[in-house]
Amino acid sequence: MVLLSPIELDTTMRMILQVPIWAQRVIYIQGSCLKDADLARARMNEAEACFVLAARNYCDKTAAVSVLIPALIAIVIATNQVI
Repeated sequence: MVLLSPIELDTTMRMILQVPIWAQRVIYIQGSCLKDADLARARMNEAEACFVLAARNYCDKTAAVSVLIPALIAIVIATNQVI
């Protein structure tokens, strides 16, 4: 599994990903799904699935969705896949 995020890992998540069961299964990549180069580093073309998560800090759910839509479009265009 690959986690792609535009922000640096916080201390808690870094500790979790260092636990052997996760360290062998999860790769963290700092980057943006809006950038083709970052999607290539995450090997999005080879992925069997993709989950796009909204940040929890949005009070306005419409604003959260408005951030997700460009991300989904970028992934579809970069991978030539249909959602």
